Amino acid sequence: MYKFEEYLKNHRVLILDGSKRMAKYPNVTLDRIYRPLKSKWDRDWRKVYEHVSFLKNRKQWYGEWSKNAEGYDMGIFINGIRGRDVIEYFREKNPNARIIMYYETPVEKRNKPKDYQGLGVEFVSFDRDNCEEWGMKYSHFYYDYYEGTIEDIREEQKDFEVVNDIYFCGYDKHRLEYLIELQNRFNELGLSNEMVVVRTPHKRYAKKFEKYLSPGRFPYRVLAEGIYKSKAILDIVEPGQRGITLRPMESIFFHKKLITNNPDVVNYDFYRKNNIFIIGQQPLEEIKEFLEVPYEEVPMEIVRNYTVEAWMERFFEE
Repeated sequence: MYKFEEYLKNHRVLILDGSKRMAKYPNVTLDRIYRPLKSKWDRDWRKVYEHVSFLKNRKQWYGEWSKNAEGYDMGIFINGIRGRDVIEYFREKNPNARIIMYYETPVEKRNKPKDYQGLGVEFVSFDRDNCEEWGMKYSHFYYDYYEGTIEDIREEQKDFEVVNDIYFCGYDKHRLEYLIELQNRFNELGLSNEMVVVRTPHKRYAKKFEKYLSPGRFPYRVLAEGIYKSKAILDIVEPGQRGITLRPMESIFFHKKLITNNPDVVNYDFYRKNNIFIIGQQPLEEIKEFLEVPYEEVPMEIVRNYTVEAWMERFFEE
């Protein structure tokens, strides 16, 4: 039994913007930080609240959790918060609760740790550089986008024929031009590939880039099938990012090789030279040979270290 399971026997925990898998545990409330907004008017009006500090009644934008926010012993907030008002509200309702702010993406201007001073918040991040800069505790994120078990993923994979050497799927996030450059190089090297780049919302693109962009978001199931049909997953982190994205975790859950530009991946327990190719440290011409080397098995105890349960457990380590 995990330590957190023992804790949940007698304590209530609120997790906002977290994994649905935690819903199976007693005394856990899962919700979105902010309620869904259907009309453009509401979405635009909420943006005004984000940027105008003197506007009051911010609670109107919160999710259902805010209607019964008392009586919690612990609150875990994933970093989708826009301002300190959410934490202030939760702290007011639960003066003695343990509050954890978890950064699954790099720190941004609107959610710097210093903005939450005086609220008794513990800060945890997926990125070691952010931890060093802001004095936060480090804890990598988890893979939680597939409803089945690890064994289910690998069993279902047998139904798909591998047709691509390399597969990428993700938002643009200022990476589009580099991804196009990589794709051209892959083509020159005879590496079959599929690049699915989702446009950044509200960003305007030059006409020459339109043909490289996916029209919009799609179910994760589609991405999973793209992984099934490929030998390797391409992982391109944003400039200045050190923490791992979902792509490395997908590689160990789906039993696939990884091609990444993140050199920090060597510091993770799942790193195997035969499984991970690091762009910038190895010439791209060696990818074809890299893909021909058999996948080196990663022990299941290491893979399970990247589940939501393992992530939750780390909050209870000494």
